[in-house]
Formats: sequence, C-alpha cells, structure tokens
Amino acid sequence: MKRALAVMVLLVTVLASVFAASPEVKFNQALHDLLPAEVQKVGVLKVVTSASSPPYTMYAEDNKTITGGDIDLALAIGQVLGLKVEFTAMAFPGIIPAIMSGRFDMSISSMGDTPAREQQINFVNYSVEGNAIVVKEGNPKNIQTLEDLDGRPVAVLRGSVMQGLVEQRNQKNTKKIDIQVYPNQNEANLAVRSGRADATLSMAGTSNYYVKHNQDTGLTVITKTLYGAGYNAIGIAKGNPALLLCVEQAMHRVMASGAYEQILTKWGLEGGIISVPWVNDGAKYAQPNG
Repeated sequence: MKRALAVMVLLVTVLASVFAASPEVKFNQALHDLLPAEVQKVGVLKVVTSASSPPYTMYAEDNKTITGGDIDLALAIGQVLGLKVEFTAMAFPGIIPAIMSGRFDMSISSMGDTPAREQQINFVNYSVEGNAIVVKEGNPKNIQTLEDLDGRPVAVLRGSVMQGLVEQRNQKNTKKIDIQVYPNQNEANLAVRSGRADATLSMAGTSNYYVKHNQDTGLTVITKTLYGAGYNAIGIAKGNPALLLCVEQAMHRVMASGAYEQILTKWGLEGGIISVPWVNDGAKYAQPNG
C-alpha cells in the first residue's frame, strides 16, 4: 500500500517565491496577517497539483520544474500573501483526499468546482472551461457529438467531470458507452491513439494545447460543441476558513492588478476569464464528476 501511495503521490516539489512577470502584483500585509498561524510561521503555501493538464499544469523541458497557467496564478497569490509557494505533483484522483487530510494548504489543477466536490472541500473559482471530444487523427469513426459515443469504448480521467459526463449519459441510454478509466489524461490519449478507445473527453484548452505543441500526437480535437462547461477552482479544506478568505481576497487583487488576464492570455486560456473569484459556486453549472 505504501509503495502504491508513493508512486501516486509525490513526483516532484518545486519552491518559488518570485512572480517576476507581473510586478504589479503587490504584497498585502493585512491579508498576510489574516493567514493561519502555522502558514505565517513557515512562510510557505503548500500547493498540490497534477502537472498533467497543459497548459494549466505540466512539467517544463527539464521534466522537474512544474509550470503552466495554474502555477503562475498560484505564484501570484503567494506574492500577494507574502509566501513562498511549494508545489507537489500527484495523480489527479488523490488531490481531494490530500487536501482533506491537511497535507497541503490548497490545490490548483484545473479542477472543476462541482456540487459533489463541494461536500468535501471548499473552492475558489478562477476560470471557466468546457470539454471537447478527442479522436484518432482523421476521425475514422466520424465522431462529431456526445451522442456518437454511445456503444463505443471511451477513455476518461478517473474522478473527472468527463467521467461524470459519460456515466450520466449511460444512465439515460440503453446503448451504453464502454467507459475506460485512466489515472491521467496522457494515458487516456494513448488509449485513443492505440485504438483501445474510440475517443476521449478532455478540457478544450488542454486538448488544443496538447495537439498544437506536440508533433505526431495522432489525435484530432472536435471543438464544434463543448460539453460540461464549468469553473476551474482552487481547493481548500473545509476546516480552514481563514485560508479560504485569504486566497479569495488574494485572487481578487490578482484580477484587479491585470496579472490575471496577462497569465491566462500568456497560456492561451483567455477564453476562460471570469470577473469575480466566486466561492463554492458550482451549482451554477452543476457539473457531474466521476
């Protein structure tokens, strides 16, 4: 059990204290003073992510440094709060349990704020995103819509909104989707490329970035219709209301400074810009999750 946990949990840790790209993001002493005492004492914001959803989170070319739009946002929040930011990568399904256990202060990993997840942790919403169908290059099965997935093998990320979407569809139809569940999106993509699955569903921004920035992916993104749109959100434990308030208010300041728009535009995610970092607003979109 310990070996399996080690494989799933800790991949790499990166310390960062400077967000040089946005000098207009300013330290706020009042918010720093409202932080939980332990966070103030160590001076570090411990952040968990998946590092597997480019351009939100991914490894840089050195395969050690974690980078992406979510990482830049977390660094900006850290700058407002006067904290270094420590990133730890783990498999996506383990993130919520890790936050609930208190091992980390917050998560940021393009995780959707869903009503079901709000029963486990709190969320600060920072952008919106929809999900696209991804098929083998050339689309040999002529898949165009979610309805075209009925009766077919479909690869999805474990615990994701995408898994929830296909499970929800199976509840309504007699022609069931053969749902293949994988621990990360890269493995789901590989299942499509190898022919084990006819399609996968993943966030449109992630899918487009992956195909655009990787040669010979063997995949095509169907973007005519997006499904299960909703918030991407920072996760914080239910028992940590002081940190929830500080992160929400820090995000307000990142947005007001102009750094927020700058970051999302830098990573090609400007289509997901929102005006207010709502807290626990998942009911607005009512996304399912697996």
